[in-house]
Amino acid sequence: MKKYLLLLVVFFLLISFLLCGCFISEEKTVSDSLVGTWRDEDSNYRMFKFFEDGTCLITSSELEGTFYINAEDQLVVNQTYNSVTYVYEYSLNLNNDRLVLTDADSFDVHVFIRQ
Repeated sequence: MKKYLLLLVVFFLLISFLLCGCFISEEKTVSDSLVGTWRDEDSNYRMFKFFEDGTCLITSSELEGTFYINAEDQLVVNQTYNSVTYVYEYSLNLNNDRLVLTDADSFDVHVFIRQ
């Protein structure tokens, strides 16, 4: 009887251990929320494409670059071709389908819709 009880306890511990990882949800970072294609609400040709590996493509000029969120919680986009850096204040709506970018230097505001 003790063997069966011990076997049953080990079985339940093993099942519990295996299932505990199934219910852990990974927290999404802001960078993860940005991944995808964003079209400027006022212009059909200006788009950002953000990729999971931290690279991006600015489709109005077909420029490649990188992006990240800095310590001041700003979106930083570095263009590879001409080494230009853009810094934006950003906000995402609750559905993560509308992105508002405000240029930190010129204060120009652009609204992007997720495609």
